Amino acid sequence: MRYVATAAALIITLVGFGSAREAWAGGLLQKLPDDGIWARFDQVTEQFSVKTGEPLGQPARGSLTLSSVGKTVVDGEACRFVEFSFSSKVRGPEGHEDDILNVWKLLIPESRVQAGQNPLDHVRRGWIKMPWPRQDVPPIVRQLNLANEPTYRHRLRLEVPDAPKDAATLNAEVIESKLGKFTCAAVVGTDTGPWPTAKGLMTQFEYETRLHPDAPFGVVRHRSVMKQSLANGKLVNQRVTTYTLAETGTNAGGEISEDLEPDRAFRLLNYAESLLADGKLDEAIAEFTSSLSDAPSFAVTYVGRGRALARKGDYKRAVADFRESIRRDPKLALAPNHLAWVLATCPDEAHRNGKEAIVLATRACELSAWKKSAYLATLATAHAEADEFETAVNWMTRAIDLATADELPDMEKKRDLFKSGKPFRDEKQK
Repeated sequence: MRYVATAAALIITLVGFGSAREAWAGGLLQKLPDDGIWARFDQVTEQFSVKTGEPLGQPARGSLTLSSVGKTVVDGEACRFVEFSFSSKVRGPEGHEDDILNVWKLLIPESRVQAGQNPLDHVRRGWIKMPWPRQDVPPIVRQLNLANEPTYRHRLRLEVPDAPKDAATLNAEVIESKLGKFTCAAVVGTDTGPWPTAKGLMTQFEYETRLHPDAPFGVVRHRSVMKQSLANGKLVNQRVTTYTLAETGTNAGGEISEDLEPDRAFRLLNYAESLLADGKLDEAIAEFTSSLSDAPSFAVTYVGRGRALARKGDYKRAVADFRESIRRDPKLALAPNHLAWVLATCPDEAHRNGKEAIVLATRACELSAWKKSAYLATLATAHAEADEFETAVNWMTRAIDLATADELPDMEKKRDLFKSGKPFRDEKQK
């Protein structure tokens, strides 16, 4: 996982969180930052004597990194991939300490990360990456069975608790962190479960979440106190876990691959292409989007959806998809070619840029070794948009030399158009 830390000594006043019930949105996950942003929290877990209240032994230390690692649309709803990466040290058989990483990746609707809701109630899909005890065996990644709620609800109950019935606010106080000092108010409350425990034990969690609007996920410190009691109320176990903001960055790469179901994504992509060929643009866009939810790194899928969007006249989104495809795979010639075509031929002047179109079309030709007639034709069309008609005619002539019989009539018409000093407008996109 790639992280670049940023730090600043800050003393900032909390603003605008409202009442306790309004502020509570689920522990560490109070809000969703921009895609790629991550925040690492130092984790300290302490066991306390139920008789004296004194700590028992040394605290266990680790860290939790929350990362926003992708976005997609599911059934028309904007969703985000969020990873919870738990790092801890385990003493190996030879006495040395090994770093152990457990990762939970959840696809959560953006609208569900808000006051009064627990994002875990609305998880669309989820995955877990767990290490084997043996160091020579790579970790396994499996999809979560969301019907078996305790699989993730029980594991993340400390980090993303339900809103308690007795939620209340505390006055602001200064919280020390590795990023400096934050003046934060707090939301507190109690959760009594039900949680699976040993027979006869009752478990209660007490939470205190210190909030700040400038923290990536809205939280500077989150503390959970677990108390277990017998049926008669006698306390038998008390443990405190504290997460404190330590580092942030903007380059979260993710521990679990975005391409979680590539075979299914490929099938959806092929189906979307057939719908596009039949002119069923809305259906094609929906299938391209579904394919991306299974394999967001498929650069060619962004090209397909961009083509469909351009044909619908949604040039802004089409251009964004072509640019995303280029970002995902700079060596894919399709994306710069299609983006160059829109920038050169769009009937909406706001989306035309002849100079950039030339750069992009040239790149597409370079990537295809100057052997693809359609890309040479795009380059010619880009020069025409830039009022460089002599150059446009020369490139279109070269395209014609490589053209198939089906391509030839259209290219000859465009060459004649450029000879007359006129650019080409793709009126089919209207």
